[in-house]
Amino acid sequence: MSEAELVAEETEVRADGHHATAYIRDCDGVFVGIDADGAFEVDVLPAEERPSDRLALLWSRVSEEL
Repeated sequence: MSEAELVAEETEVRADGHHATAYIRDCDGVFVGIDADGAFEVDVLPAEERPSDRLALLWSRVSEEL
C-alpha cells in the first residue's frame, strides 16, 4: 500500500529500542471502476487534492461513460 501511495510509513521510536512502523492514510479516496472489457480502473485521490480537482476527475469519468 505504501508503493501505491495509499499510506505513508512512519517509525515510532520506543525507549526500549524496539521501534515500530506506523501506517497513516495518505490519500483522500479511491475510485474503482470496471470498463466495457471487464478490466478494473483505479484512481487514487492524493491527500492534498482540492475539491475542484475531485469534481473534475468525477466529471471526466462520467463523460467517459457517455
